[in-house]
Amino acid sequence: MMCPYQVESISRVSERFSDRHRKALIVQATGTGKTRIAIALT
Repeated sequence: MMCPYQVESISRVSERFSDRHRKALIVQATGTGKTRIAIALT
């Protein structure tokens, strides 16, 4: 189960990718699920 901030991160990065941007940066504190976000984006 994803937290609301993780879902928001996924949607924002997905929007960037759909706008043909090739890079995005996710900055979050330790233990907030950055790896899960990256997995969801693949």
